[in-house]
Amino acid sequence: MSFGYDSAVFNKSAADIDKFADQSLRELLGKRCEPGEQARPLLFLCYSLGGIVFKKSFPDRCEGLKIVSFYETRQLSGTGIMILSKVSALLFRSNETSVPLNTDYRSLCRFSTTEDDSERLNLLLSNLKDLANQIIAQHRIGTLRTMPPPAKLRLAD
Repeated sequence: MSFGYDSAVFNKSAADIDKFADQSLRELLGKRCEPGEQARPLLFLCYSLGGIVFKKSFPDRCEGLKIVSFYETRQLSGTGIMILSKVSALLFRSNETSVPLNTDYRSLCRFSTTEDDSERLNLLLSNLKDLANQIIAQHRIGTLRTMPPPAKLRLAD
């Protein structure tokens, strides 16, 4: 299952982000109505505005989740600025692993065949593989936290 958005629609206001966060959560809950679907593990991969939407959708639902957050460590070439600071990229939760990537904002999710990109991709993939293995292990032994049923979630009015 995948969620996306037309970035041209957003003017990046908090109201737009809150609205999309609520809409995304409602869509997710709508697709996970049956008990078997509700127990199925979830893995969110978010980038940029998607990460902000995730933060808005799940701020009080992060306890018990395993979170890995990647962030850039270099300024964007030609601008002299860091687009997404560490503070903006992280949730600062005790259950969060933060992973700095030696790259800038544009290259955070883009990989070529250079040695630097290969090392960065391997670091990203090894963290995602570890996270997926933890989720699968918890699911098998029945200790994986699942999302509460839609009736118990507080959505924006």
